[in-house]
Amino acid sequence: MAVWNVPLPSKSGADFPTRGNPGLSLLPLSAWTCLGMTLRLSPREMQIVQGVFGDRKEETIAGELGISPHTVNTYFQRLYAKLGVSSRPQLIVRVMAEYLNREQSVMAVRNHRRTRGNPGLSLLPLSVWFSLGMALRLSRRETQIVQGVFDDRKEETIACEFYTSLYPANSYFQRLYAKLRVSSRPGLIVRVMAEYLAMAPGMLSARVREEDGTGKALARAHPKNRRRAGDMCSRRCLDALRACVR
Repeated sequence: MAVWNVPLPSKSGADFPTRGNPGLSLLPLSAWTCLGMTLRLSPREMQIVQGVFGDRKEETIAGELGISPHTVNTYFQRLYAKLGVSSRPQLIVRVMAEYLNREQSVMAVRNHRRTRGNPGLSLLPLSVWFSLGMALRLSRRETQIVQGVFDDRKEETIACEFYTSLYPANSYFQRLYAKLRVSSRPGLIVRVMAEYLAMAPGMLSARVREEDGTGKALARAHPKNRRRAGDMCSRRCLDALRACVR
């Protein structure tokens, strides 16, 4: 029987999650366990996924797991085939999409609007992208670059969409890496998702307060709406309580 809760070994010997590694500490151990079972990945494949979230190279993952780089590369090809992706950024987006679908408290912040053909951009609603840009102190153009990274677009494609040359697009990437203190696209995605997960509870509370205010307004408008308003307030308070318990 497969043992699921096997974290990627850490040289520091710290318990999971590893503080010095934002990719591994992005999700709790219980979430990694559920994701491995939902995505039908073996424990070794989940360790490879955790290595991707930690922005580790194949040679580093091979050394920590005690296997050869060729074996790690074989695992990567198998993972890409299982998850229907073709790169590390797409793998992170795919796993995070599965995680958000499982977390009801985070899903309450998302909307049902999808951007066809852009799984990365449809991962979060447009209003959240705006809030993330403000929280991370990114310009509008830099936020668009981040969205291009979530969609796994090449620099040439991003440059063509912005009607600019490759050099300015590369300059934006270097500026983003310096601002967010990352060094690669997977690290950038993990950094942005960490900010989103930190913002989600506050955004949920704001939405609950807004809907509760709407319910009270309905009650004041007409006596027949009091029962409907009460049901609305009770339902939102119950959802918020469940989110806090989790």
